[in-house]
Amino acid sequence: MFRATKNHWTAAGAIWVQWRSSWVDTYHLTHIRFSADGTNRVLRLKDAHGNVIHSFKISQIQGNPDLWDLVYNGILHSVASGNCDIDAKTRRILKIPYELGPRPVNDNRSKGRRRGW
Repeated sequence: MFRATKNHWTAAGAIWVQWRSSWVDTYHLTHIRFSADGTNRVLRLKDAHGNVIHSFKISQIQGNPDLWDLVYNGILHSVASGNCDIDAKTRRILKIPYELGPRPVNDNRSKGRRRGW
C-alpha cells in the first residue's frame, strides 16, 4: 500500500511500514510510544533490527484504512509477543486491549485494586 500527501509519503507491506526514508519491521517492534510533535499526534517506533521511525503521523496513516490495517496488525502482533515496550498511554491511544501481551508497569488502571484473588 502507498499513500502520499504534499511532500510526505508512507508505504506499507505485510510486515513493514516506511515513513519517508525510515522504515520498521512492524511484526518485530521493540518500542512503541505516543507523542506530540507540534500539533501532530505521532508514534515513535523501533524494531528488533535497530530500525527507527521517529515521528510517524497517526492521522496520515489512519487516513487510509487499508494501510492502517497493515500497520496495526503488526503492532498487535508485536505487543502480543511480549517483546515490545509499550506504555499505558500509548495502549489507550491505539486501543490495544490490556489482555494482549504483558501489562505496562505504569498502568494506572490497577492502582488501588487488590492484586491476586
